Amino acid sequence: MMAQTDPTQMLPVGYTLAGRYRIERYISSGGFGNTYLARDINLDAVVAVKEFFMQGDTHRATDRVTVSVSNPAKGQLFKEQLRKFNTEARRIRSLQSDHIVRVTDLLQANGTSYYVMDYIQGETLAGKLQRTHGALPEQEIWQILHQLLDALDTVHRAGLFHLDLKPANIMVNQAGKVVLIDFGASKQISASGDGATNSTALCYTPGYAPTEQIDQQADKIGAWTDIYALGATLYKLATNEHPPLPSNLMNEGTSAFHFGPGVSHPLRQLITLMMHPALSQRPPSIAAVRGIVSRMLQHPHTPGMPGQAYHPGQTVTQSQQNPYPSQAADIKRPFTSSKAFRSIIVFIIFIAQIYFALAIRTSLKHRHLRLDSDGWWSLGIFAVVTLLLLALIYDRNKWVVKFWNVMKWGSLVGCFANSFLLKIWNGSLTDAFFGLSICLALISSFMFLLPKDKK
Repeated sequence: MMAQTDPTQMLPVGYTLAGRYRIERYISSGGFGNTYLARDINLDAVVAVKEFFMQGDTHRATDRVTVSVSNPAKGQLFKEQLRKFNTEARRIRSLQSDHIVRVTDLLQANGTSYYVMDYIQGETLAGKLQRTHGALPEQEIWQILHQLLDALDTVHRAGLFHLDLKPANIMVNQAGKVVLIDFGASKQISASGDGATNSTALCYTPGYAPTEQIDQQADKIGAWTDIYALGATLYKLATNEHPPLPSNLMNEGTSAFHFGPGVSHPLRQLITLMMHPALSQRPPSIAAVRGIVSRMLQHPHTPGMPGQAYHPGQTVTQSQQNPYPSQAADIKRPFTSSKAFRSIIVFIIFIAQIYFALAIRTSLKHRHLRLDSDGWWSLGIFAVVTLLLLALIYDRNKWVVKFWNVMKWGSLVGCFANSFLLKIWNGSLTDAFFGLSICLALISSFMFLLPKDKK
């Protein structure tokens, strides 16, 4: 909602859009649009109309209807965002779920675009929290969760992501039915998985966005991004406090959360798991979240299960207090992902690199730049070992992968360059080149020791 709304920049009450939708009142505004309550004259039905309107970059003509670009330099941006607005409408219309707002019409008029949606009788969860001045009952939170899981499952199955899940974008009626609205942020990611476009940054709401979204890492956006926002939403509903930022979670662990005594242990554990700052440690899909919830609900009489409050005096293990693998044992890390195991693998690979590099060097030296059978075997194994190490660090951050690749291929080129230099120079110069290649191999190998989630 804008802090101040200029009536001259809104469609006037009583105006009939496309000869069918009569504007009855203004509802709200965002960075890229205005939303109105309107009446469908043909069907005599109340609807919601969303208008594409770039706040600060567009304005209305003196007729209070026509939309124009304020700065001609923003003309291309306006066209691009208008195209995405139309894409947003078509995407929402393609999603068939009782818990996702339904788009019924898309039209162009007044120099911009509009799409028409069902009007949801009720209030947003943000409005409900504000009205009640407190957290929601936990039983209601679990009911809301199941409905949101249905909505997100539909979104993700369509190859889309919401990317702005929060209480303000969730409507609930008096019967408790939840409807997900405002897919404006979803248009930043292409349905084909191409990531964000070059012309726009990933928008987000602080507290509801994980690190990959804040850091504009479009290639790392996935179902786990919406799952983080869902966890943050549950936290807000359970505490009526603003969710902690990912930086707070990385620095403080679960102490960054401030759960009240009425929040059960399962809900605490679910929220902390879904809001893990490391995307690889979050549930990877809605199906995985459902599985976790199902296992929790199978033991309703266990202390701390849904419907039973967790109390400070209750005996709680360290693993219950902190589910983060880096700080507790609740989620056991297998030995194969431990630092000790990685150190052993690095040592073995490094020794193998030195051995096979020496074998290749010796083969080239004795065969006058031609590999003998042992040399070819060494070259093949050297390549396999190199590819193995590449695969092992495939999920590291971009800058780590790039730096590692420079080191790795630097060592490979260094080994071969040294071997060929045997025919040109002799003595300490070739030894220096070979030593340099081995140092590069050592540096590149130990890049693998960097923690997975290191930034």
